[in-house]
Amino acid sequence: MEMEQYQLSTSLMVTNEEIESMNGSNETAMMMMTFPKAEIQWMTIGIPIVYGIITFTGLVGNGLVITVLLKYNNMRTIPNIYILNLAIMDFLFVLTLPFQAVQSAYMAWPFGAFLCKLIVGCDSVNQFASIYTLTFMSADRYIAVVYPLSSIRYRTKNKTRIFCGLVWVLSILLTLPTFLFYNTRTFGGVTNCYTVDISDRQAHFYAYFNLVLGFLLPLVVILMAYTTLLYKMLRSNLPLRSDGACSAAQRASKRVSLLTISVIVVFFVCWMPFHIMQIWQAIGWTRSTAVRVTWSLAICWCYSNSCFNPLVYTFIGENFKKNLADMCPWCFPEASKFDRSRTRDSSTYTRGGTMRLHNVHNEYTTSPTIAPSTTLGSDGYSENSPKIQTYTFST
Repeated sequence: MEMEQYQLSTSLMVTNEEIESMNGSNETAMMMMTFPKAEIQWMTIGIPIVYGIITFTGLVGNGLVITVLLKYNNMRTIPNIYILNLAIMDFLFVLTLPFQAVQSAYMAWPFGAFLCKLIVGCDSVNQFASIYTLTFMSADRYIAVVYPLSSIRYRTKNKTRIFCGLVWVLSILLTLPTFLFYNTRTFGGVTNCYTVDISDRQAHFYAYFNLVLGFLLPLVVILMAYTTLLYKMLRSNLPLRSDGACSAAQRASKRVSLLTISVIVVFFVCWMPFHIMQIWQAIGWTRSTAVRVTWSLAICWCYSNSCFNPLVYTFIGENFKKNLADMCPWCFPEASKFDRSRTRDSSTYTRGGTMRLHNVHNEYTTSPTIAPSTTLGSDGYSENSPKIQTYTFST
């Protein structure tokens, strides 16, 4: 059997049965030498380079996302709280990739048992936290669009932050098997970080556990939410007012929904190959160079999700792009020039069917009658005010 210890948390799991077959340093060294030269070069050079690129782009991209969302008041909306949570997850996750790059380059784990569990745990927490944040985002979009008035009482910033906190707690709990099963073990003087004291049956359960709770179950919830949402939107016959207020608010809402859907699609496209390979591994695959390289490519591809999200925000999030151009004018010179030339204050309308466009950031606010003493703030939740009702959509 060829030795496959160079991967990390999303790596091939080494079971007790496999460990028993690796009984001597000479045998271990010989098995490590059986890798083809091209595969060795990919493992020790190619993978570290890919991880380095993901680390750099992920830190820069998610760092900019975090800065923009925290710096600009018009970005502090309920959907963007979830986006901020995702960006923080991805930023923290890519900080672990240099450790994995070192392991791949040296085909050994020099950082000890504690960091073995910690780095693997961060990897797994990121996987669960990302998908469950997207699930909450989908539920939030469904409630906001299908029940726009009754949801006002429940869709608040504080409750959204609580949901994000619950996502972290749930993800850590679901990662406990990873903390338990991963550790360092030395063969032939070479120490690596991988699963230990785990049987074939446990390895299969672990793979299906990740697939169901970390992919399929959230996918079903997300698909149900957006299928029902689409059905409700197609059946609704909401008339558009002649002044364009509803149509503008609807366009803003659709843009938020498009951003959410795009982030979800990117996530599933990036992670699906990994889950397919993991199940194939659990079922039992033929160990070959092609399979191992394909497996490592699937891992690189799912990790790259951490640097794709900022691109989605930039291309689809109109307000995000404008604020990024304001913060980094050299990145979008044309956009910055255009924004500076725009009128900062737009027309202000009143209760009888009107809309206000808040300066350059295009925060749409409409004034449907909900309750005489209720105002919806820029985040979409109620504050005390005698007159105007406000809906805000910001991406």
